[in-house]
Amino acid sequence: MAIETADGRVLAGEGTTAGEVFDDGTVDVPFELSDLETDPPVSAGSASLSGTYTLSGSPTRIHQTIRDDGYIVVITGTNTPLSTDFSLEYAGTTIPLACDPAFAFDLTTRRQPIGNV
Repeated sequence: MAIETADGRVLAGEGTTAGEVFDDGTVDVPFELSDLETDPPVSAGSASLSGTYTLSGSPTRIHQTIRDDGYIVVITGTNTPLSTDFSLEYAGTTIPLACDPAFAFDLTTRRQPIGNV
């Protein structure tokens, strides 16, 4: 994740979770941020992404076949639209986030070398 502060500094970090990011309709991911404007980058505190999501439509079937570097790749499954309400909190400020469109995917990918049975 990367954010730009009001004074133009770029802060970045990776979220850490002990389990699933998407947990039964909720998301809560803490981030330790570093200031990328300094050399070497220094700690810039922490942020958190949190919110909720719900299924908001019927699943759409997915079937895609592509050639990729000597392989036939077949992707099958579904995607389902989501409604989301996410925000990012940093330094006492809460920022609403837009996730549009948002989807839940349930896909299976198979790869087979071209020419092999």
